[in-house]
Amino acid sequence: MMGKNRPLKDDLLQCLCLLAIGLISYSPFIPEAIENILHPALFILLVVLLLVSLAQEQQRRNMSLEEQRDLARESRDERSLMIQSKAALLCHKAEDWGLLLLFTLFVLILDRREIGYVLYWVLVLRLCLFFAIRWWLNRKY
Repeated sequence: MMGKNRPLKDDLLQCLCLLAIGLISYSPFIPEAIENILHPALFILLVVLLLVSLAQEQQRRNMSLEEQRDLARESRDERSLMIQSKAALLCHKAEDWGLLLLFTLFVLILDRREIGYVLYWVLVLRLCLFFAIRWWLNRKY
């Protein structure tokens, strides 16, 4: 049986995939000699993560109907939804503060105003999108 760890495993797989793709795509902090060794290893890691993800999905499909219903009920219960919404809100706040700190760093310290104001407008548009979605959901429900 898959149990309550399914969302955590799925989240971990997603984080590892995004991290590997980010490191393969562009990683200025890694020396080129290490990067040449790292790229094939990360590609292999991505293939392994894809295979693990497919195996988990197949395992979910092979579950009995009762186990599938229990798993669906676990993901929709109030506690799970509350934890998910709190985590999303805390991440949203951390991203906001991170963008503000980067804005301050680029504008005031590094005197790179173009990059700083791009970050500022990303923050403003993110907040507008957040408020628009919240308004839409309040109206809808």
